[in-house]
Amino acid sequence: MKPIIIRGLILLVVTTSGGALYAQNTIQYGYDASGNRTSRTILLPSAPKSQVPEQQNMPAYTDLFAGLNISIYPNPTKGQLTVQIDGLQPEQTVDILVYSLSGSLLLKKTKVGAVTDIDIGSRPAGTYVMKIVSGENTTEWKIIKE
Repeated sequence: MKPIIIRGLILLVVTTSGGALYAQNTIQYGYDASGNRTSRTILLPSAPKSQVPEQQNMPAYTDLFAGLNISIYPNPTKGQLTVQIDGLQPEQTVDILVYSLSGSLLLKKTKVGAVTDIDIGSRPAGTYVMKIVSGENTTEWKIIKE
């Protein structure tokens, strides 16, 4: 009797998930010797190739920030980066700033909309820091340009 119940539960889980089971995003933090957080890495699980939508061939990195769902893609980029902000209210202002690793401000976009394109094509290949600011809240993203 127990094996029948267990098989029924497994079948229920598989059929309600579309035939595939996915893990959740994993977030890893890096700390310096003083205990200060120095980095955040978001690891996304990969879906089987047959289940990835055709138009979405570039990975999107998402995070929930100040009540907003932010997606950034593609990263790494060849130069054109898209920032999509879901849940943006008309009275909310969001600014996007791009810095070099030396701390120089390279690009500033103020009062961005729901979808914003960032062009760092004229910059050399390397690592950049993108800061997204909404009111008093700030989040930072590592951007890799190939």
